[in-house]
Amino acid sequence: FEKPLDIDLTPWQLRCFELVRRAGQNGIYSDDLLEALYQDDPDGGPLTGRKAVKSGIKHMNSRLRPAGWEISAARGGNHTKREYVLRKYVARQST
Repeated sequence: FEKPLDIDLTPWQLRCFELVRRAGQNGIYSDDLLEALYQDDPDGGPLTGRKAVKSGIKHMNSRLRPAGWEISAARGGNHTKREYVLRKYVARQST
């Protein structure tokens, strides 16, 4: 996987980043991301996979945002699945 800019990511974060980046603006559904992240794990990944991915992305965003990127989540087209997309990060201004 290609390392994004000069951001210090763990191997898991780097793999996740690349999967979301490669999905482009269409995004990647959480189930598909989970399957791709843990397909080589002999145990099949964590029991609470969706929570692990959500938590992992939250921690990864704390490293991506200073470089101007974030992985955001939204409801997918059928409104039942979560979809992850890589976006430019714009800090919110406090009012």
